[in-house]
Amino acid sequence: NMSNRTLLMTTALLFGCVLFGAAPALAQDADQDPPATAEDEDAEEATEVDEVVVQATRPDIITAADRMIYNVSNDVQAQTGSVADVLRNVPGVEVDLQGNVSLRGDGNVTILVDGRPSAMLRGASRADVLQAMSGSQIERVEVITNPSAAFSPEGSGGVINLVTRTAQPSVTSVGVRASWDGGERGNLSLSGSRTKDGLTLSGEVGLRHNVSDFESESTRLRPGATPAATITEESLSTGENTNTFGNARVGADYDLNARDRISGELSYRAFDAENDNTQTFERADGNGIVSDRYQRLQTGGFSNSNVGGRLSWRRKLEGDQHELAADLEVDSSTSERDLDLISTTQVGGEPDFLQRTGSDNQNDSYGFKLDYTRPMGERRLLKIGYEGDLDIDAFDSFGSRGPDEAGLVPIAALTN
Repeated sequence: NMSNRTLLMTTALLFGCVLFGAAPALAQDADQDPPATAEDEDAEEATEVDEVVVQATRPDIITAADRMIYNVSNDVQAQTGSVADVLRNVPGVEVDLQGNVSLRGDGNVTILVDGRPSAMLRGASRADVLQAMSGSQIERVEVITNPSAAFSPEGSGGVINLVTRTAQPSVTSVGVRASWDGGERGNLSLSGSRTKDGLTLSGEVGLRHNVSDFESESTRLRPGATPAATITEESLSTGENTNTFGNARVGADYDLNARDRISGELSYRAFDAENDNTQTFERADGNGIVSDRYQRLQTGGFSNSNVGGRLSWRRKLEGDQHELAADLEVDSSTSERDLDLISTTQVGGEPDFLQRTGSDNQNDSYGFKLDYTRPMGERRLLKIGYEGDLDIDAFDSFGSRGPDEAGLVPIAALTN
């Protein structure tokens, strides 16, 4: 062991001698630079760079701990289309022609705006809201296919979070979107925002009108041992649907200081649908002998109006994604439905009749939510909180039937 150490030390010393011996020789052969003058120093000072700006683009797809994040701010559809058009370009999200959203084939999806529930994106008219809202308001879409306990269990199919654009300081933006198709289909929306001195005001107004015709035909065959025992049923339905939808929203965000922000929002939406339908039904045997034939004229409508408000407070704590937030939400919705059906028998023993049904519904809901989020290392977050909801519902349904208007009699099974 001792001889080995001596050999290593000797080798190191010899190597060092060679380096020190060669360095002076190289210095003598190299050309010497002349000493720097005052003019050279001034030239160097004149070419100094005071500031360097490095620009980078945000990735279009980001994988987070519990969600996939899709940046749509550069998408053409996000600039010129509706929110429904934006969602059609997000992988895993499907939007049909009527605006109904499904995630991986499941339509039981919760849609949030900036991580909070929105009264406008609940209920049967959600599809119309998505088709009326301008996609230019959306910066990114977050898809959560396996929601944790931090989210309401109502959306078992998953959660879609729409993150809106953040207005820049002292900036005013206005967006207008309009389309018209021969008087049967039109869409108009106006949105804008203004940010100054820590206060951000935003809002939008939208109107959508759609008229569509429909036709459906069905044939049912019940084979029998003989032609007389064979039954054929044919049904033909034609009609027209007219839908009108309007929405308005105004919101405000105010930074009390560098850590605390309060937000408020008021929203209103109204939906009105009218339907005219004619149905012809015929039942015959295999010999072509008609046993029943009738025609039914059906006219009806559905209307819904909704007023909602939300107040929230959010405080940023030390560290990234470390915050405490509280939300209070109030929502009131009223809906009415009515349907008149006139049945005229052409063949068979069923008497002619008039049937009238309808319903009036009132829903008032109040919600409070408290959330605390704390990072617990890379790709791990601790989320705890409380959510309480109070729903007050009133239902009034009625139904009556008779040979004519004067002879209408309440139907117990349809009246409550």
